[in-house]
Amino acid sequence: MTERTGVIIIGHGSKRLEANDTLFQVARELRDRLGMEEVEAAFFSLAQPDVPSVIDDLVMRGCRRIVAQPYFLFKGNHTSVDIPKLLEECRETHPGLKIEFLDTLGGDSRLVDVVEENVLTRLPYPCLKTVPEPARIEATSMEYIEKRLSSRDIAPERLPIVKRVIHSTADFEFARTMVFHPRAVEAGIKALAGGCNIIVDVNMAMAGITAKENSRLVCGVHDEDVKEAARNAGITRSAAAMEKLKDEMKGAVVAIGNAPTALFKVIEMVEKGEAEPALIVGVPVGFVGAAESKAVLAGLDYPHITNQGPRGGSPVAAAIVNALAKIGEDG
Repeated sequence: MTERTGVIIIGHGSKRLEANDTLFQVARELRDRLGMEEVEAAFFSLAQPDVPSVIDDLVMRGCRRIVAQPYFLFKGNHTSVDIPKLLEECRETHPGLKIEFLDTLGGDSRLVDVVEENVLTRLPYPCLKTVPEPARIEATSMEYIEKRLSSRDIAPERLPIVKRVIHSTADFEFARTMVFHPRAVEAGIKALAGGCNIIVDVNMAMAGITAKENSRLVCGVHDEDVKEAARNAGITRSAAAMEKLKDEMKGAVVAIGNAPTALFKVIEMVEKGEAEPALIVGVPVGFVGAAESKAVLAGLDYPHITNQGPRGGSPVAAAIVNALAKIGEDG
């Protein structure tokens, strides 16, 4: 049985009441995003509610586990000594209560992204002395991406894929959230070099995949028999298409960027031994089922590339396939 978990966002606190409003706003927005009621703001000093009273309240509401996120930029005495000591006292007050104290926010490179975006709004855009020649535009973009990623610990064989995804989305969050099975890159390169089928969930992915010379692109979502099968079975056309194409998946790269139901279906068929793709690229986008389907895929001991959370889409799926094909071509 899953333990009921509460979340506390801990700020320092101020005598100026309006200065504390930001923390309450953060807690409210996080509560809405997570879809859970047990998300509260608490203050270390100078403001209410304080940390012990919020923990008391969450325990009264049935929480046996607390995730405490300090809303502090840097590690100082408060986050290294004072707040941990306070949380330990709360553990003693509530025997059996688990409290996980997370890191401060200052070390997160996404804060640099926020600062950069703020600064860019005050600078001429783009920040180039001259616009590159057409042949240099992509190379210049890749150089910029690589520079931004220089401080990230990304395995060399995965870096070209992460770079290509960021290039197609302008979203550096993928550098943090992409997930690779240990055999994924090797399996994808080998399959594409051998001219495997590339099976996609929607036509948009087909349009974005350029690795077509040796491979056959397959999408069954608009086939009449797929539409009928979906109606009869009460499932989505994307899922029905994957079921129809299961025999063509042997040794194939399956690239899903739109439909979580298609990804769930592929996972189901793989687990039952009904489908044997070389690689599953599962990056559906959306707020219903996308993150969940990718979490299931990430737990599968089968070659896959995915990402955490709702971000994704056909451009991401296409970028991953294109990057794998280019790695194979470049040797």
